[in-house]
Amino acid sequence: MKPRRTICMIVLLLACCGVPAFAHVLGGYYAMDHNIVVTVRSSDVTLDMVVLPAEFPTASLMATADTNHNKELDGEEAKDLVVRYEGSLREYLHVTLNGERVTLRFQDGSASLITDVLPGPQLEMIFRFTAIDPPVKLGRNELHLDDKCHLGMLGIRNIEFATGGPESVTIAEERKVDSCDPTLYPGFVGELPPDYREATVVFDVTSGVAVRGEGLSTGPPEPAPSAVRGSGRTRSSSRLVGLVGDLAKNPRPGVVLAALGLAFVFGMLHAAQPGHGKTIVAAYLVGSHGTVRHAVLLGFVVTLTHTFSVYIIGLFLLLGFESAAEISVIVWLKLASGIGIAAIGAWMLARALRRKALPHVHLGGVHHHHHHPEGHAHDHGHDHDHDHDHEHEHEHAAARAGEAPSLGRLLALGITGGLVPCPDGIVVVLLAAYLGVMAFGMLLLVSFSLGLAATLVVIGVLVVRGSRFITRRLKKPGRVFQWASIISATVICVIGLGMIYVAARYLIRPG
Repeated sequence: MKPRRTICMIVLLLACCGVPAFAHVLGGYYAMDHNIVVTVRSSDVTLDMVVLPAEFPTASLMATADTNHNKELDGEEAKDLVVRYEGSLREYLHVTLNGERVTLRFQDGSASLITDVLPGPQLEMIFRFTAIDPPVKLGRNELHLDDKCHLGMLGIRNIEFATGGPESVTIAEERKVDSCDPTLYPGFVGELPPDYREATVVFDVTSGVAVRGEGLSTGPPEPAPSAVRGSGRTRSSSRLVGLVGDLAKNPRPGVVLAALGLAFVFGMLHAAQPGHGKTIVAAYLVGSHGTVRHAVLLGFVVTLTHTFSVYIIGLFLLLGFESAAEISVIVWLKLASGIGIAAIGAWMLARALRRKALPHVHLGGVHHHHHHPEGHAHDHGHDHDHDHDHEHEHEHAAARAGEAPSLGRLLALGITGGLVPCPDGIVVVLLAAYLGVMAFGMLLLVSFSLGLAATLVVIGVLVVRGSRFITRRLKKPGRVFQWASIISATVICVIGLGMIYVAARYLIRPG
């Protein structure tokens, strides 16, 4: 087999293990949906805002709002949550009326926990704000709203306009701007969700203008009539998350065993999706000439780190750490993971290039019998010496091309490769805690992780066996080993740099 053809086969083998994509699109469980209905009257302007936090921010907010720990929002708890939250909204709602900045006053609000949704319970908070200065004037008015709430968080946002009171107010023109930032959705395929943050309404008032401060709307806000309302309540739940609900409804031993088996299968299928370190595992094993033992160890280290990060983030959410509910936590972990992977890849590449530049010598003066004539084996009467010598040739070529993976490097790559947690796993922890089946949830995650590890280990073993199968049929495997080391190290560098780019693009985006 020609060296060039062999190198191409090794590159193809690495590519088949999964592109350096990201298995989880940023968002989903971290989203913060909201809708604003602006009602213009001859007497005043009101803003009714519906906020729908997804599962992660819901868990964080409930951890501090549910003071009696009954997993519900009682009257006083709901009131305290709304009062505590409205200030952060009012600060970032920028409204101008006829060119002057509007002063908003919080009027009333409500909060409730929606439990009949998937994959987990979600909060719904409703706020009413009233514009108290400057007043609406007779004739033409122009109001501009710039919603800067939850910048940097994913979600569906909308702004609507309505008229209230008599027919003395008419809307002449509406303009809305979809401010959706593509950098918030790296790797997203398809049409981005609507993110209307800026809107302008031009309206005419023919009569009935009130004196400043009089005629303000009273009473609690009503649910906003919006297509966005409730849009975040039901998401496509993963099959793993669905098992938690099944166990809560029917915790019999047979159901538990069946669920654990399914969780193992789901873990295997989940690991087969793009990402999860498969390319990194394959590239490192090829480039460092790893063994089956190395493949098993690396697969389990990646999985253990992946699972441990799920437990840590889930615990922080259950303890009420609001920062853990932000997508930036995952982005920073992705950045750290990318830096570590790129550093390891760069170190491997530097060593591989340095070894390639060295003159071709036999290390330590050993294996001189490879230069003996082919009749050497027949002189001793051992038919198997050809295979034995060729195996030594393979090992010696590997030694010339590079050294076997050390435990430290395996741990470093495994930890950095598995640092980014699985959002579905975090939801399992949160949902299991809410349903009171925490032990079952933990068992599900363990079984799921074992399935994920099984896939990574199988891929690693196949890569090791495949690379050795190829090199055993080469006359000069040393050169191929050198090029394989260079290519593998380059692949690892590219993956790490790609993760750094995606994370940095999110972290340094405008606004």
